[in-house]
This record gives sequence, structure tokens and C-alpha cells, in this order.
Amino acid sequence: MQEPWFVAELETMRSGGRPLLCSDDARQVRLALPAEIAAVELERGLDEARGEDAEYGFAFLVPIDVPPN
Repeated sequence: MQEPWFVAELETMRSGGRPLLCSDDARQVRLALPAEIAAVELERGLDEARGEDAEYGFAFLVPIDVPPN
């Protein structure tokens, strides 16, 4: 999670009007829970069925004010 493009993308996102990430915030990565994995796989399958590019995806544990492009 140190890629500059990834950090820059997260800095532009908001949750509840607050920045999702600031450049000096501590970052923590954890394994997804089984229910989270299932939800992401379902959404990815739906994206593929619609013909959307599903090679990369982001999953958030907080609501995002504006969906990522």
C-alpha cells in the first residue's frame, strides 16, 4: 500500500465528508473475512456479466461518498 498512485487515489476519496486517507496517516492491511470475500466476488461476477473491466477492484469497509471511477 505504498504505491504513490494508490495513496493519491485514496486521498481524493471521502467517507462521511472526511478524507479516507491523509498522506501522514498510519496504514494497516488485514486479511478479508469470508463474508467480505464473498461480497467482493459476487460484485466482481456481476461486473464481468455486464462486460465491465473486472481485472482490478477496490473494496471498502466504510461508505464512500462518491463511488470511485
